[in-house]
Amino acid sequence: MKRVVLFLLALLMFVSCADLRRAELLYLQGKVEEASKELKELADRGFPRANFLLGKIALEEGDTEKAISYFKRAYELGYVPAAKEIATLYMSLGDEEEALVWLEIAAEKGDVSAEYLLYKYRLQIALREGDERGVRRVLKKLNYFARAKKFPKAYVLIGDYYYQHGKVEEAIKYYRRAYLNGFTKAGLKIASIYLSLGKKKVAMELYKELYAKGVKQAAYRLGKLYEKEAKSVELGYCPVADAKTAEDYLRLRKEIEKKKEAVLKEAIEWYRRAGDYLPARYRLLRLKWISSGNPCGDYQVMLRFAQNGVRDAYKDLVKLYAAGSCPAPEGVSKVLSSLERRFALEGGRQERAPQGVSEATKWVREAKRLLTAAPSKAKVYLEKACRAGSEDAEIELASLLKKKNPALAEAVFLYHASKGNPKAMFLLAQLYLEKGLKEKAFSWLEKAASLGYRPAIDYMLDQGEVQKALEFVKRLKDTDPCFYHLVMSKVYGEGLGVKPDFKKALEHLKLADQKNCPQAKLRLAQIYYSSGKYKKALKYVQKYLKYNKNDGLALALLAKIYLKFGNTEKAVDYLVKAIENGYSPQLLELQFLFNDLKDKKIRKMKLSNALLIFLADKLVDSNFNASVCYAYRAALNRATGAAIFILRLGTRVDTQEQAEFLKKVAENPKVCAKYLRALQSRLRRGNLTLSSLIEYLSSVGSSKKG
Repeated sequence: MKRVVLFLLALLMFVSCADLRRAELLYLQGKVEEASKELKELADRGFPRANFLLGKIALEEGDTEKAISYFKRAYELGYVPAAKEIATLYMSLGDEEEALVWLEIAAEKGDVSAEYLLYKYRLQIALREGDERGVRRVLKKLNYFARAKKFPKAYVLIGDYYYQHGKVEEAIKYYRRAYLNGFTKAGLKIASIYLSLGKKKVAMELYKELYAKGVKQAAYRLGKLYEKEAKSVELGYCPVADAKTAEDYLRLRKEIEKKKEAVLKEAIEWYRRAGDYLPARYRLLRLKWISSGNPCGDYQVMLRFAQNGVRDAYKDLVKLYAAGSCPAPEGVSKVLSSLERRFALEGGRQERAPQGVSEATKWVREAKRLLTAAPSKAKVYLEKACRAGSEDAEIELASLLKKKNPALAEAVFLYHASKGNPKAMFLLAQLYLEKGLKEKAFSWLEKAASLGYRPAIDYMLDQGEVQKALEFVKRLKDTDPCFYHLVMSKVYGEGLGVKPDFKKALEHLKLADQKNCPQAKLRLAQIYYSSGKYKKALKYVQKYLKYNKNDGLALALLAKIYLKFGNTEKAVDYLVKAIENGYSPQLLELQFLFNDLKDKKIRKMKLSNALLIFLADKLVDSNFNASVCYAYRAALNRATGAAIFILRLGTRVDTQEQAEFLKKVAENPKVCAKYLRALQSRLRRGNLTLSSLIEYLSSVGSSKKG
């Protein structure tokens, strides 16, 4: 009889285990409803793992309270790993004390990973509280724990601490220790550091070594590196700068495409080698969509990848659907908001591929900052970036060439527009409008606007295409409320297609400001300044400058506000800074300031020098001789950067006439004084760009030597 009872109990246990395995399989297949039903029955029969899995489901559904309840029940029934889950949840809720209690419980029960988390959180707390002794103590315990418990991942935590505190060599030492002790993923950290140090070849060799050891992320990262390289193949030449005609440019472009294709094949091969590693599978799909002319991809597929922790998929959803570049389904904002919280909490399930900012990207950023204030210097940076393979730099260079060589500029814009670049579409539309090809222009303008390109939508408004523009703006109401309210403020403020309504315009601006929109802060500052509310204007312009500290227009507004407060010194300092960042001051502003600076020679000289350098740079292409003379005058005043500017002018000499003029100036400084007097007399009769500014500078002078 006893044997029969034991046999029945064993059979019952076997059947129950089979039921649990089936429920787990349903859960893994995504059949959550069916899995929950079976797991609840098993949980009622006292199966601890069933309670644990129900906790996981509750967590995925966003019910933290229910998840904790299930995890606690699982722990009470003897399932030790549940303690770590409870601790992690309490930590995410900000209850550190309770989290540490549960980690200690799990660690005492022999859960090594919980002990590791315990040290990790203690280190975070000590760092946050600035407890240096506590940090050293935890690091020492971690080092011992890694050795004693043979848990090499702990070395990575120590390495992370040193890396974040700028001790790169020490970080590499601990990452290598983890790597040599069997935690191969630590090699990914070492390779990332090599990349940040510019040792790309060393990093790639290490990735290949890691792949040979079975680390699929290494294959994925190699794929990312090759894909990135394909986007900006190092050329050693700049197609738009080296080409004389549109035909030359297109020939050079064909050569580049061949190089890119070869590199992209290498990227695809490495992604395939990563096998079922989700981020690599996603990259393959993304490349397939792009090559088939479908940059928007498949929203539902992207969403599934993002929900499975693929950060690239989440970033694409934000870039394409939240930004309005692709038609977004209903409720996309809510979905992305949920994903944003999840990625912030988890940091993504996969290892992040090294991001970094390429040299070419840095050069383009610097060039864009200098485009208005110092176009000749900006051009140098753009050509460097273009030679490094930056397509963004190539488009910017084409826009600078538009007047000089419109056919070449058109070829560049058309090439990139046909590849789906919204900025190129917008610039091509502007070019066609200048040529009078309105139908062609608006076709490209609409394409750029449909991709959510904000300048194209703004331009449509300015061109009187209000209803069309508003169609695109309304698409962005949920995903980009900042831009939506700014446009609606402009519509009501300027009466574009509606009756002007200043109250509604201000209302939209304030709503944009509530969404933390920097541009709204600048517009509010301008409105308050115009209505004489200078303190409010100061408050808003200072807020705006926290986002864009080098904005010439905002700095000039700040200068005007300080003038109203009677603080001339601050006004001059900010106006100089504004001029250095591309702001072109009005004659009345300058007259007022120079009159007020009679007894303040240093401030007067500082302002004069900034204006001279500004003019010299503006005139490099249109009036080389005037550029030389203004730079020379600034150099006599010992203006910062004037001597370097003159040296740079020497490299820009294109004709024998320019070379002879430079030689004359070097031999006889009076040549410039004579030239500027002659220029001034011509300006009185002519109507040149910046003429009033040049005339005023010439008449007031900036030093007796000049």
